[in-house]
Amino acid sequence: MDQKCGLINQNNPCRCHRKTKGFIEAGWVNPKQIQFSGTRLKKIKEAAPGKSKIFDEFCQAGYTDLLRMNPYFETPKELLSKVLHSLEIV
Repeated sequence: MDQKCGLINQNNPCRCHRKTKGFIEAGWVNPKQIQFSGTRLKKIKEAAPGKSKIFDEFCQAGYTDLLRMNPYFETPKELLSKVLHSLEIV
């Protein structure tokens, strides 16, 4: 994208006016200067550290415990036998 897209690099030729309509309406692209809006990028920069911290904490602390709390169900032997016998073995 960096070599063609004017939204990423203003020196590039493409502005994709048809595709940017939704981005403009959402406030992600400034219609007076067809590039991603600096205010939107600042919001992402500000939000990202907090979001990644929440995700990191979940992965480190809660994920293992969450999996261990899931119930383990024994498959009835009759059902297992039916499934195994119904499969085509190539």
